[in-house]
Amino acid sequence: MAKKSPTLASVELRKGETQQSILKRFLKKCKKEKVLEEIFKKGNTKRHIKKSVKRKLKSEEAERRRKAEQNKMLKRIKRKKVFDRE
Repeated sequence: MAKKSPTLASVELRKGETQQSILKRFLKKCKKEKVLEEIFKKGNTKRHIKKSVKRKLKSEEAERRRKAEQNKMLKRIKRKKVFDRE
């Protein structure tokens, strides 16, 4: 079965309808069709991120890598000690 391709959500102006009500109806339809979820799916688009948030994410990533490298080194040292005993 083929994957359903996303379609544009559209609403038609009803007689005597206000701008607020048509906008509300449009947003409701977009939510129902999960349009925004598709647009902002991780890896799907690049979003603007503040510099402060970028710095924080970068430092968190660096810390995670440091911890992983430290754990790797500890495992090597422990393994080496076990082989030295034998």
